[in-house]
Amino acid sequence: IGANSNDRGKASLPNNDGEYDIVLTDYCMPDTNGEKNAKIAKQAKAGVPVILISGTPPMRPKGELFDQVLRKPFTFPEFKNAIQSLEI
Repeated sequence: IGANSNDRGKASLPNNDGEYDIVLTDYCMPDTNGEKNAKIAKQAKAGVPVILISGTPPMRPKGELFDQVLRKPFTFPEFKNAIQSLEI
């Protein structure tokens, strides 16, 4: 499931009956942030892993909301390792 805007992304999470295994979100976006998206994702599907991808250090690092944090720029091996480290 992909979304090219925050509104479409937020709307797609609760309406897909858990047909996704992971959520990737940026931190700084025009009308929201990664913390809000992570909360929506975890409310829509309990336990879904969320990877934060951002060039901005998060206010809340890896832990409660984010299962992994990748700082931009990152390499494909770093991305792959972040996904493989999740329990999905």
